This record gives sequence, structure tokens and C-alpha cells, in this order.
Amino acid sequence: QNSKIVGLFDLCLPYGKAVEKYINGLSNSSGTNNLINLYSSDKALLFLDVRKFYLSLYLPFADITMGRQIINFGKGIVFSPIDVFSVIELNDIKLRRSGSDIVSVHFPLSDLTGVDLISGLPSFDGQYSMAVKFFSSIKNFDFSLVALYRDAGHKNEIKSEVIGGVSFKGDLGIGLYSEFVGHYVINEGETIVEIMGGIDYSIRNKWIFIIEYLVKSKHFPFSIWGKNNIFGSVQYTMNELTSINANVMYNFQYEITQGSVQWRYNLLQNVDIAFYINGIDNVSGSFLQYNLRVDVKF
Repeated sequence: QNSKIVGLFDLCLPYGKAVEKYINGLSNSSGTNNLINLYSSDKALLFLDVRKFYLSLYLPFADITMGRQIINFGKGIVFSPIDVFSVIELNDIKLRRSGSDIVSVHFPLSDLTGVDLISGLPSFDGQYSMAVKFFSSIKNFDFSLVALYRDAGHKNEIKSEVIGGVSFKGDLGIGLYSEFVGHYVINEGETIVEIMGGIDYSIRNKWIFIIEYLVKSKHFPFSIWGKNNIFGSVQYTMNELTSINANVMYNFQYEITQGSVQWRYNLLQNVDIAFYINGIDNVSGSFLQYNLRVDVKF
């Protein structure tokens, strides 16, 4: 029996036009928000992004983790309808997922099989989620069965619902992964089905290609994605220090296109420099922004 405390914090200093991307997130901050505003002005911000901060207890029969964690139930990089505990950060050039304040219990049944129980910690708006996940591996494929309950509490942007889903990921020369998810919206008494399919392929460890497609039987009013959505990504690793990446997302329902191109260089052992251009195009107009970002790891 042992334990550990894990923390992952980003200290961010956006300057100039980059400040605009974070204003809404900081102004809408709450007790469970990941962003903590340390300083702000018209042209500069200093804030702390608490990505992970949790305590893990390792018992003979189970592993128990409490605190802010990044839980990814599904297999999708951008589209993961089976996930309710994490949200993709579209403003992040690495497309990382945000953390949630939860308690999780992992019961290993074998080296490749187990059961996870997860519950969100109470929030000020009464919203919480609970889930059970069974996972295993057969030959070259990992799969999982998930059942979730989400209570909307006082949040108007989501609905209380019961969710059931199946996901898998495997390798048949190319990587294949998918999620099949059914939502039963309790207050409205209707069922909505979502299907996500994705493929990934690499060439000589230099090129990596990814495509994901998400389709819904009906659009969620409280979802950022429409009935049909596609995501594509290409990454080229020039050498051990330099890589180039481009990605694009398109929402067919609202005709929204969002994408970015970035060049990344490993300047020192724990220092990366990234120059990137990102933009969005929709019926309201177009927006294009270029940025220089320095990542320093401690």
C-alpha cells in the first residue's frame, strides 16, 4: 500500500492579441475553473492553469484517485461523444483536454482487464456526473463499455441524461478507432445517437495522418458540434528537434471551419518554441491570428 500526489500546472503569460483568447475563460471563472487569474491588463495576462492536482492511493484491491484529473473515456482525439469528464480545448495548439474534479476507483481484474468507477465532485451549480467503465483487450484491439449518468443541476447549457456507449481502438495496418454512443435525455424523453470513427496512419515515423468523423442522429442544442463534423491532422517530423503540424475542423451544419498550422523547434532540453497561425471562418466572418509561443518545462 502506498500513495502519491501529482500536480501539473501551466503558468501562462499571453501578450498582445493572444490575450483575447483567454478573456472569456477568466471572466467566466468559477470554483472549479482551471484558470486562476494572477494579473491582467489590456495587453498582458498572467494566469495559472491547474491541469492536474490529485492524490492517489494504491490498495491491494483497488487504486483510488481524488482531485483534478484528465479522464478520457473514449478513443477520439477531438471527437469523443462518450466523454463527459473532459472537454477539448480548441484554443490549445496541442488540442489537450481540460481536467475535472473527480473521484475515481480502478479495480484491476487482470493485466488487460478492469473496471473503473468515477464520480464528479460536487460543484457550486449542482452539476455532477457518475460513470462505470469496463475495459479489456482482445488481440490487437482495446475496447470498453461505458454507462454514465449526468445531472445538469442548474446549468442551462446541458441536460440531465443517461449515456451508454461502446468504444474500440486497434491496428490493422492502419489504426482504427470508433465510439458508438446513445444519449437518453431525461427531461425531454428522447434518444440521440452519436457515432465517431477515426483512422491514423504513419509513414516511416516521419508522417502521421489522422482523420475523424462525427455524426449525430439529432443536433444537441448544448453541444459545440453539429450533426456532421470532420477533423483532419497532418504532422511531419523533420528531425529530432523540428516538426510541422496542421489540422482543420469543419462543422457542416453551421459551416464553421477552424484550423491551425504550427512549426515547433526544441531549442533546449526543456524549452520548445512554436510559431503558429490559427483561424476560424463562419457565416459571421473570418478571423486569422499568428502567435509565437515558448514552452518551458520544470
